[in-house]
Amino acid sequence: SHKTSSHMSEQKLFTLYSHQQGPNPWKVAILFEELGLTGKYETKFLTMGNDPETGVKGATYLAINPNGRVPAITDHSNGLNVWESGAILQYVQKKYDKENKVGGKNEKEETEILSWIAFQISGLGPSQGQANWFGHFHKEPLPSAIERYVNETKRCYGVMEAGLAKNGTGYLVGDHLTIADIAFFPWVRGVNFLEKYGFSMEKTVKEDFPHVYKWFQSFQERESVKRAYSILEQK
Repeated sequence: SHKTSSHMSEQKLFTLYSHQQGPNPWKVAILFEELGLTGKYETKFLTMGNDPETGVKGATYLAINPNGRVPAITDHSNGLNVWESGAILQYVQKKYDKENKVGGKNEKEETEILSWIAFQISGLGPSQGQANWFGHFHKEPLPSAIERYVNETKRCYGVMEAGLAKNGTGYLVGDHLTIADIAFFPWVRGVNFLEKYGFSMEKTVKEDFPHVYKWFQSFQERESVKRAYSILEQK
């Protein structure tokens, strides 16, 4: 068989557009792995900037995702492009999770999942992302901005802590892993990026958010996580 690049995507069910550093694409990779879709998706790592072919702001990718951020997926079964990680999690779970492995078991759980995903993509993710930006990448030091976003990140972890404590199962919703948990995992995994601002896994999360810590320790041992991130070790 001729495995040229033009034929690669035809052989796979999905193309996942990703970036090696950003947390959001890994939500989708973990979901694919949880659903047993190993080998059914091709990951394309894009570059920052506007390179026409490989850049997140390049013409090729903007035709797939007008916002020019990752992730996005192309579903080759129907030619649909889905962009924004929260939308992709819901699309893939609804269409491909035939056994409802990572969905809600009833209307109550389904609505809780929607709420937690909305909170992750509008609350915890943007807060931690802005803390990362002002802490590491902004062209001038702005201590007040760093303080604001680190504090807001801690507040959001407190919301997650309360949710896990209240639910009492080790998961955010119901008694099993769902796409709600998956939405949070890559962000919590990257918390040590804020270590020099007093926010770290072994200190802050373990001491102040013990339910989140325990949730993370359990989650990171899942085979889906190991498989999803193994592509980085191959690069």
